[in-house]
Amino acid sequence: MSNNNKFNIHLMSLSLGLGLLSPMVVHGQAMRLPTSKDAFMHVQYNTAGELADALAKDAHARKAIAKHFKVSEAALISYVRENLVLTTTKSTITVPNYGLTPGNYIYYKMTTFKPGLKVWATRDGKPVMKWICTNPITFKLPVAPAPVARVVPAPKPKPEPKPVVKAEPVPVVEPKPEPKPEPKPVPKPEPIPVVEPKPEPKPEPKPEPKPTPKPVPRPRPVPKPEPKPEPKPEPKPVTRAIPVDPCSLISASGRNTRLNLKYGTVGFDQPRYDKMFAAKQTGLIGASLDIMRSPRTATSLYMDYTRNSHSIACAESLGFGIERRIYMNCVDRITRPYYGFGVGSYKTLYLQNPGISTGRPTDIGGKAFIGFENRSRTFLEFGHQFLAQPTTVAPNTTQKKNLDNTYAALGFRF
Repeated sequence: MSNNNKFNIHLMSLSLGLGLLSPMVVHGQAMRLPTSKDAFMHVQYNTAGELADALAKDAHARKAIAKHFKVSEAALISYVRENLVLTTTKSTITVPNYGLTPGNYIYYKMTTFKPGLKVWATRDGKPVMKWICTNPITFKLPVAPAPVARVVPAPKPKPEPKPVVKAEPVPVVEPKPEPKPEPKPVPKPEPIPVVEPKPEPKPEPKPEPKPTPKPVPRPRPVPKPEPKPEPKPEPKPVTRAIPVDPCSLISASGRNTRLNLKYGTVGFDQPRYDKMFAAKQTGLIGASLDIMRSPRTATSLYMDYTRNSHSIACAESLGFGIERRIYMNCVDRITRPYYGFGVGSYKTLYLQNPGISTGRPTDIGGKAFIGFENRSRTFLEFGHQFLAQPTTVAPNTTQKKNLDNTYAALGFRF
């Protein structure tokens, strides 16, 4: 085999190896690890700057995360770039683990994570999102600590070089030899005459002068140090937390419910037409379908049928309409009280022995109700129906029948 053929075979093997490894390479420092279908993002990044740049390009993830934290998209990107760091948890944590369905529905599930979970967190260690899928694990953005200002020391001035003084050569002057003096003849010393000393008179003692006392110097006043002005504290930047309603990220009932069924007993306002808890009484049967929901409200299409029958008379009503429920608190409570109202089209019928009957064509009616709902999706509801009054025509009499009624019902949400 020639050298050229060997070189071509090695080149094809190298290209095949690079082709197999290419699916694991992502632009920049990003990675693509397997994630769940409910992940907010399916690509992993290693710095907050890369994550912020990716959110600026990925409109779908940016809008979903901004909607979850109840902030604008620009504020979200700025918060990620300036306040988040990549770290791992140091202890076991139990947090709400949020997910995004393919239909853009945000839900959560309380999840416990062991130490070592890789997360995006603030600089003081508060976890915000999981690293692998960018799914939030808190329902609001925590307040980020103020950045620590770095003090840069001023450069020390360089010492000026000393001037170099060159020493000039000192001329050497050789001393001239002095002439030696000629020795002079030494004269002979003359004899010294002896003179007797005369007694010297003793001096009289003079009075010693008294010393003049030196003036005592007055103490100089010590100058008081001038008070130094106290430095005014610099105002700290005020960081306001973004108020977030914990109910704003979950459904009104806490689950993906749509169909509601209820059954109960009915009592009419006029006692002579009513026999509460009668053996032949049918009661109330109702059904509704949620068409619009928000964290604290639900709008439904409903159908209610009431019947109260005994030996004297029988009263019936059938209504179709729209109702609205308003909840008093979030889904994390054991019991959620609510109230609401409905408006619809009702048809009423009244029968009385001996065969006197009257009915009213379709007319406007309504209802008002209160109730209690728990986590098992069962509810207890009390309400009052306001119906049109049918007119009964009997021999020589014409009177209206008041078929307004009060009901109590037990139901379940599917």
